[in-house]
Amino acid sequence: MDMALLHCQTCFLPLKPSVFKCEAGHVVCGYCRGAHGEACGRADTHCPELDAVVGGTKVPCAYRDFGCDRFLVYHGAAEHKRACPWMPCSCPQPGCAFLGPPAALLDHCSAEHSRPIIQVRYGRPWALSLPLAQRWHVVVGQEDRSVFLVSLADLGVAATAVSLLCVRPDGAVALPAAPHFWCKLSVE
Repeated sequence: MDMALLHCQTCFLPLKPSVFKCEAGHVVCGYCRGAHGEACGRADTHCPELDAVVGGTKVPCAYRDFGCDRFLVYHGAAEHKRACPWMPCSCPQPGCAFLGPPAALLDHCSAEHSRPIIQVRYGRPWALSLPLAQRWHVVVGQEDRSVFLVSLADLGVAATAVSLLCVRPDGAVALPAAPHFWCKLSVE
């Protein structure tokens, strides 16, 4: 099926129920109904048959090759893609071509780059001794297996920049159940 048929002919986004048709036969979403009606004539014919089609057309997740086995209603696929836990991430090692889900990044860093995986418990202070010669380090939360990268950059005489990054899909932070992390850093 040509997936363009499942897109609004005004805003070009995937159609969601309720779907309408104008007198010229253009199919539009409920949001664009009024604007399209002004441009092309009335768009007031509701199409319950098309509601059923756009509400029932499912596609595999874009990250199927990385392990996601979900099938999604077409108009919700982009939202899922932004928060899919199988969204691939790249290795922080310069020149490394690895691309895979965060869980696979742990094994990759350990096996391919001989990086130790530092396990930590949340809510407790932990002391890390991170050699500056290794520019990045992998930390994993014991409770939920969240993956973090700690990167170090030498800024000159007695100064080092430290960055902490949670490795997860771009849209995951916006999810209601997404964990939010904070850290307090002190240097000795």
